[in-house]
Amino acid sequence: MKPKLILCVGTGWSATTPLYFTFQKNKVATCLNKEPHVLSYLHAPQAFSNMMEQKYNMGYLLPEGFRERTKEENAMATIWKAPTLDNYVKFLKHYYNHIKDEYQAVCDFSTTYAGFNIHQIMTFAKTLKENFDVKVIMILRDPFRRMFSHFNHVYRDNPIQELSKAFLYIRRFDKNTFQFPLETRGWHRKNFEAFANSNYHRIHQNWKQFFPTHAIIMEDLWAGRNSELERLNGFLGTNITELHENAYYPDRGADAPHYRTLRDQWDSDTVTLDAKTVERGRRAMHYYYESWESLTGTNPWKNDEWI
Repeated sequence: MKPKLILCVGTGWSATTPLYFTFQKNKVATCLNKEPHVLSYLHAPQAFSNMMEQKYNMGYLLPEGFRERTKEENAMATIWKAPTLDNYVKFLKHYYNHIKDEYQAVCDFSTTYAGFNIHQIMTFAKTLKENFDVKVIMILRDPFRRMFSHFNHVYRDNPIQELSKAFLYIRRFDKNTFQFPLETRGWHRKNFEAFANSNYHRIHQNWKQFFPTHAIIMEDLWAGRNSELERLNGFLGTNITELHENAYYPDRGADAPHYRTLRDQWDSDTVTLDAKTVERGRRAMHYYYESWESLTGTNPWKNDEWI
């Protein structure tokens, strides 16, 4: 029987960290690092070389915080010193054997994988399927609110002003084409990366061509509605019963609770959005809502839940 591998391919600023902690708490899956980013390095080594060094020196992340790695874990961390596809497979297998008595699967929650197009996924899909029982998940949040948290992370001092500028450029953005890595310089960064990661239709279709792929609606999961948890358990064959805290739900903007291990959430929400900004943002991003509805037959974010 092949080891089980769960790939969470995004999307960033949609509660991937609370979901990862949920998997750990319920003994579903874990990894030596939440976001190894090895596959991203293989396609953009210059953009991700510094990150490889950072990952090599990180501790092991738990819902309670970081702890120092063990001697055996340090030996496995050499994946970030020699990040190749073969070494990535060996690393995942080694780590699965390390945790299989406690967890059902090994996982990789690298949100940068949302930026892969089908040609890039094709370079590693066959190898992963030959070695693992792979399932892909993606957690989705209201497209505009997700984008704004992402934007707020990039522009901490004046996100509303920068957002107004970005709306002038969004018509230029080819919504059907990704250019990896999405995070580039200048206006490309502020108008491509944040918006592109809300293109759930494209991300889902790219990954579904190669692996069983399941989309989680973040708001429904934490609200306990529309059988979202049951759907997730059915897809993964798990029995998740307890969800970790989530600073994005309910959405409190700048008043989000400062959960100690969720700084990546509340640190990127420094502004509480008003109704006018939300309405303008949703109009500007109508494509992202409509394309998801055309794919699934439903728009989970038809109305903004917090206005």
